Amino acid sequence: MNSCKPIDKLAVILIDVQQAFVSGSWSMGMAVERIRESFGKCEKLIQSLSPTIPVLLTQCPFINPKDRAFHTSVKKIFKERNYPVVYKYGTNIMEADGAENWVESMLERQVDAVVLGGCTTTSCVRVSSSALVRNFKHAPVQFIVDLSLCGARDSNYIKRCKACMQIYMQTGETRNCELCVNSTEGLTSPVDMAVEYMLNAGVIVKEHFDWSAYLV
Repeated sequence: MNSCKPIDKLAVILIDVQQAFVSGSWSMGMAVERIRESFGKCEKLIQSLSPTIPVLLTQCPFINPKDRAFHTSVKKIFKERNYPVVYKYGTNIMEADGAENWVESMLERQVDAVVLGGCTTTSCVRVSSSALVRNFKHAPVQFIVDLSLCGARDSNYIKRCKACMQIYMQTGETRNCELCVNSTEGLTSPVDMAVEYMLNAGVIVKEHFDWSAYLV
């Protein structure tokens, strides 16, 4: 993990905290407890977060309203806080109408950092955080991913050897060979790879961001 500069003002982006990813069409047949846990942590954060902290929400516009809805853990408080929402049709938040304008408005407010959470770590969080860094590379703002607020399919946390990782990435097959089971060297997981990708892109990645100064 890498370090961040001192932060006076921050904003938050929560990506796709939606029902589809834990009990809807996207999650069917998959183990998604890590995503469910991350949504619970997002709920606890928002409940304690100062209402003065700007928060942007993204949604995938699934056709099924139940899939599209925010997860039950956060739906009520998101509505109460009346946070702005942008619709993300792919994995890149910069392609969502209104996202770039929102970040620019944060820069006008002299926000020092934007902290991201949501799902999935290996896809939308990885792609969106890296795209934000690229698009605002000359701006005085840090983009930080709080891994404790992020989740991915449980299988994406399993460490594998290079050969088994290639099979998994190509086919989704989750079997592990003897090397994967009996060795701790040279193994990696899709989440590990996502973190490395973000770090290389200039994203600041934290296992747990220190929220203490921003809670009520």
